[in-house]
Amino acid sequence: MEKALDDENVHFIVTDYPIKKDHILSMGLFMGQLYLSVPLTHPYATRKEIKLAELLI
Repeated sequence: MEKALDDENVHFIVTDYPIKKDHILSMGLFMGQLYLSVPLTHPYATRKEIKLAELLI
């Protein structure tokens, strides 16, 4: 994803960490918790934590 941003093939990316490069600005996007709702039969239902990056893949 970072390479696509470096090459200007995408307008932005959302990551779970700031990108520290001179030509990139990273800013906090969310200040509170987000909630993911899934059926109890979904593999994520047994997880205590899921990173946003996992959902965007």
